[in-house]
Amino acid sequence: MHFIAFVITQQKPTEEILPTALNPFFNEHFDWFALGGRYTGMIEPFDHEDTVTGGMDMPAVEEWLHTHSNGIIPQCRGPGVDAAPLDNIKKLPTRPPAAVVVDGEWHQCEPTPLFDAKSLAESIGVDTEFKLRGGDQGRSVAERDIWLRWLDQAELLISQAPDTHWLSVVDCHR
Repeated sequence: MHFIAFVITQQKPTEEILPTALNPFFNEHFDWFALGGRYTGMIEPFDHEDTVTGGMDMPAVEEWLHTHSNGIIPQCRGPGVDAAPLDNIKKLPTRPPAAVVVDGEWHQCEPTPLFDAKSLAESIGVDTEFKLRGGDQGRSVAERDIWLRWLDQAELLISQAPDTHWLSVVDCHR
């Protein structure tokens, strides 16, 4: 399963900096990652000069699957970049992150909405009557509420980082 992680670093996300930020979470949260990857080009910068796109390629098996899947494996490529300083970001990706890594800490929606939303909803007093909403990809009301709370938390984490820090869109796989 692929998911987007926003990784906030003090320095430009080079092939040394980004792994340093992510290595503590390897195996616990993902088994490989790529800067951009399936989600390349999702950040719209004010100025393209001080940005990064690509860098670490997807594993060969992923490239092979994409080439031979006849469109079954979705690609979410955009016209922008994969990393930029926060003060150079005109528009963040419209696709939300499943995790945000900032200052050496991994933050994610707990639990992941599709796995154990009912128990979390009950523990925080959310209505656990699971009525499905049309057009909501089969998510229950409780799952939707948990996901919306996570999105607020992710936005807060990003807004609290200094403007000189870099935000990278990372394709993670578990």
